[in-house]
Amino acid sequence: MVRWQTQDADAAQLRDQIRQAARTWDQHERSDDLLWTGSAYREFAVWRERYPGRLSETEEDFASAMTSHAKWRKRRRRIVAVAALMVAAVLAGVFGVLWRQSEREARRAEAANLLSLGQLELESYPSATIAYTIASLELADNVGARRLALEALWRGPTALVVNDESSWAAEFTPDGRSLVQGGDGTGHIRLIHSDGTSELLEHRHETDRINIRMGLDTYLLLGHEHAIWALDIDPLGRWIASGGDDSTVRLWPMPDLSKPPLHTLPHHELIAKLKTLTNLRVVRDEESSTGWKLEVGPFPGWETVPTW
Repeated sequence: MVRWQTQDADAAQLRDQIRQAARTWDQHERSDDLLWTGSAYREFAVWRERYPGRLSETEEDFASAMTSHAKWRKRRRRIVAVAALMVAAVLAGVFGVLWRQSEREARRAEAANLLSLGQLELESYPSATIAYTIASLELADNVGARRLALEALWRGPTALVVNDESSWAAEFTPDGRSLVQGGDGTGHIRLIHSDGTSELLEHRHETDRINIRMGLDTYLLLGHEHAIWALDIDPLGRWIASGGDDSTVRLWPMPDLSKPPLHTLPHHELIAKLKTLTNLRVVRDEESSTGWKLEVGPFPGWETVPTW
């Protein structure tokens, strides 16, 4: 009962406030500045739903003006919010475009730098040129890299580097399934299998079990930095092995010159093809003056002969 009496008193007080506010609004040319907004309007709306009595004509006009004004303010807030979102989206799009352009330019510049490093290797080490070309193409497709890759391949067969151990000799077993690598004078021999795995033979005489055949035909190869000490050809005629004074053993696949020109391949196909031709990779090196270095990747074996 007490609560009802309090609510009735509050309602009567609000009724008087509306009457006075409507009169003032009417006397001041019904200015929107005198309309109730915010919590005052919400309180009026709740009261109006519960008030059973009638309002005067001026009060009704005041109430309708407040309702229209509240709806207009709500629409304006929505418009402002949508406009803000659109502006934010446009700005984000602009900054995104600028960032992508900057990123592309940086990648192009880095790709050009890698291409220059690959050009330096062209005469002495075409396989290294291919590795630099791969790194350049992965950053940005460009005609210069495609042409350089083709030029490097025409200089001679590319090499799959078996390992970077010091080597004095290399020879295939008669069945073509293993490669014997002579070491650096320590008496160690490494037996490398066609799937890329290898094992170390502790004593040189153990190679007697392999039935090594010497004196197969040799093939002119480009890539060793110093004198070549040994050459041998896979009995199936698919591969050439070489050992040189530059402490490397190299496998050279016979190129298939009947294929379409390499430089006409799509970008991703070109990179994939070049990666099959050598396991040399260019990786970042903070200690290098160029910021890059050549690294020997996993040796894939020679069961599948890559061709270009």
